[in-house]
Amino acid sequence: MATQNVLFVAPSGLSLASAKLCPVGSDAVQETVLTPAENTNRKTIYSAAFTDAPSGDYWLIPFYGLTPLGPQRVTLLLATGTYATEDLSIAVGVSAALQSVGVTVSVVSPFATDGELLTIVKGADHLNADSGAAVITLTGTLPSYSSATPLLRCNVGSTTEEFAGTVVTPTGSTRVVRFDLPTAQTSELNAGLGFYEVQVTLSGGSITIPIPMPEEPFFNLRVKGTLA
Repeated sequence: MATQNVLFVAPSGLSLASAKLCPVGSDAVQETVLTPAENTNRKTIYSAAFTDAPSGDYWLIPFYGLTPLGPQRVTLLLATGTYATEDLSIAVGVSAALQSVGVTVSVVSPFATDGELLTIVKGADHLNADSGAAVITLTGTLPSYSSATPLLRCNVGSTTEEFAGTVVTPTGSTRVVRFDLPTAQTSELNAGLGFYEVQVTLSGGSITIPIPMPEEPFFNLRVKGTLA
């Protein structure tokens, strides 16, 4: 029996429902693995162990609930071993790019504290007055944010919203920026997984992007469905 352990990428902290393996060029499902787990230390890297899949090229599709996170291509041999999707190298490249500029990110959002994953509820107010604003801490080599203007840009599917922010901590070893997310704007975002970026206009007028918007499958934004 061949056990093919496939490493793939997904946002950190998710409880994935399943990972499906489909041959390239076919709509058939070769095998489904339930509740694939995130690696303990290698965050955003998940593992799914398949059995006796014939040698060939496959699409691995992770599911968060009923939501597919995007197919990732992998080549398997009919032999026990560890295999990695092609997108894993892309995600590693994104992380390396952030590390190369010396920036780490910590997000506290209204309904989750997931490191780099920003979680909001469609149609809800997330305001500092109610202790519900999104707060992002940046640590690393950064310019002074004194008199700077932060902007949070969120994209889910065909919808994009921009939220004006406030600088809480402008200097020192960290920068802290805060964003009110009013219902008039959160209502316009589609529910689902998407992307965000932070743009900061410095006092002199130059624009920096300490958190660039990633590309699939490296989602960093989750918008939950409308409150009942």
